[in-house]
Amino acid sequence: MVSINFVINILIQVLCIFIFLTIFFFTYAKNVEGEVVQNQVNFLLNDLSGIHLGSLPENVKAMFKNQLNNLEVNTLENEKIGIQIENSNSAIESMSYKTLAIASAVVIGIVIISFILSKKGVNYFRNFNLSKIFKESLVIIIAVGITEFIFLTYLGSKYISIDPHLLKAHLLNNIKKSLP
Repeated sequence: MVSINFVINILIQVLCIFIFLTIFFFTYAKNVEGEVVQNQVNFLLNDLSGIHLGSLPENVKAMFKNQLNNLEVNTLENEKIGIQIENSNSAIESMSYKTLAIASAVVIGIVIISFILSKKGVNYFRNFNLSKIFKESLVIIIAVGITEFIFLTYLGSKYISIDPHLLKAHLLNNIKKSLP
């Protein structure tokens, strides 16, 4: 049979790791991921600037130029999409902070109840060792933190997920399809 000490130990450790990962994401990981996206977009745009239209006939170049000059960028629609994304991100962040507060309250509640019950001599809590649980949680959090930091900093942020050649081919195929 699983003891109440074991269940509380697991619950406290899982909640502590959840609290750590939430704080880690909204402080460090969010910034690194923003830089990664910016770097990937810059990489892609720099590579796409290498598309040379010099070998095309003049009439095709003129048609491209005319089409590009007639393109209207719907800035109002783009702003609306940007606001929707920002609102969605704010809602997610707000929900995460609420969940973080609830998880913290649960951990504190468990600690207080366990401490009171262990002092009262309730059988299940007689051998309950909160300091041991928090030491174990701290070791696990440090290990997870180091792993997350190293992975995100040295691997995740260096990975290039955009294939500019595939994008060029797709772009050129779409241009071919749109030509009369």
